[in-house]
Amino acid sequence: MDETRDLYDNACVLLALAALFTATDRIAYRKQIEILLTAIDTTLADPAGGWAEDEHGTLPRRQNPHMHLFEACLVLATKTRDASHRRRLDGLYTLFLEQFYIRGAGPLCEFFGPAWERGPKFQSERLDPGHMCEWTWLLHRYSDALDPGTDHRAAETHLPRQGNRRDAGYPRHGRDRGNRRPRGGNVCRALRRNRAGR
Repeated sequence: MDETRDLYDNACVLLALAALFTATDRIAYRKQIEILLTAIDTTLADPAGGWAEDEHGTLPRRQNPHMHLFEACLVLATKTRDASHRRRLDGLYTLFLEQFYIRGAGPLCEFFGPAWERGPKFQSERLDPGHMCEWTWLLHRYSDALDPGTDHRAAETHLPRQGNRRDAGYPRHGRDRGNRRPRGGNVCRALRRNRAGR
């Protein structure tokens, strides 16, 4: 068995534990959550911000594990109202704004160097429309979960909008003019234009 601590795997386990705790209120799950978060911070916290891919500092760094960590922390912050989960959640939102989202251009950057550099050597030009949609949905949930009176900037000002806000993850691509349905192939064609398809 590979015992390497991997951020993506650990974020997904954390999400599962958060869902179990939300559904059952069992203290055993909450204890496992705290143990896992401590292990993630102890072994993977990175001085350049966020968390490393794994204990070996594998490159490129990816936004995707951080997205799933954001998702898990959103569940935890909403369920527990614990300040530590909220701080982690807000920190991940800041990381999204400062590193992952390319302001003004719409795309979500996927791959980075050790200090969040972008460039061909890290394949930073590659895009993933599915992750754009996931982030849009998560950021709207984040905005909805904020306390009354808080600045609801999450998805309202930092993501492209197009008709129904729940479908805003198709930034300028993929919907018909009335935003009624996906248009066949538009997202893929947009990615090909950027030479970014997987």
